[in-house]
Amino acid sequence: MNEEKVFKLKGKTLVIIDWADVCGWFKKLKREISPKNLFDYLKTYPEIIDVRFYFGIEKGNKKIRRISEKKL
Repeated sequence: MNEEKVFKLKGKTLVIIDWADVCGWFKKLKREISPKNLFDYLKTYPEIIDVRFYFGIEKGNKKIRRISEKKL
C-alpha cells in the first residue's frame, strides 16, 4: 500500500473495530471492505499493538455478541 498514513498515533495503541460500523462504510465508499486488507493496513503502524474485531450474529429475535480477536 502506498497510501499516506491517516492516523497520527502517540504511543502504544489498541484498535477495536465494531464490524457493523465497517459494513456501513460500504454505502459511502461504494465498495466492500476486506477484513484482511484493513488488518494489513493497520499493521503498518508500529504504535498499534493489537487489533480486535467485534461483530454480532442474529438468531431469531435474539442477538448474540461475539468477539473475534486478531493479534499482531
